[in-house]
Amino acid sequence: MLIRNAEYDDASSKVDIGLCQRSLKKMKLNNSPGFDNISAEHLIHGGPMLHVHLCLLFNNMLQHSYVPQDFGFSLIVPLPKDKHDDTTKLDMYRGISLSPAKLFKYVLLELYEHQLTSDPLQFDFKKHSGCCHAVFTLKNVTKYFVKKRWQNVLCIFRCIEGIR
Repeated sequence: MLIRNAEYDDASSKVDIGLCQRSLKKMKLNNSPGFDNISAEHLIHGGPMLHVHLCLLFNNMLQHSYVPQDFGFSLIVPLPKDKHDDTTKLDMYRGISLSPAKLFKYVLLELYEHQLTSDPLQFDFKKHSGCCHAVFTLKNVTKYFVKKRWQNVLCIFRCIEGIR
């Protein structure tokens, strides 16, 4: 898979050992491995030689604008939202994805997070934001228009909590 619009600049985009180790620290321990059977523990405790090879791999991926096809696959595992509720209902589960590209994602975020922006009206999938912020906004917008005595107010609100 090709990375679109990738600009590889040796000075600013180089993945070094420090960046790789910072990204490794962000990985959660004791999680199930993906379909490749490589867990975070393998990567974290793999030693300095593995970390050097990961840096070489990531630098080559950025330099050649190419991502291995397996990085596009993930294993989706259903987890119960509340283990005390009725687990026979489908809506009582949320899906999590186990992907071999997790470390590469953290590396990319560290390199390019300052260039990533989103609409201020997007609430979910952002740091320090979520559905409760969206509910607050919806309630206040509704109160405002009710107070102004508008006859017709259409509010569209989507919350896809748990789909991550």
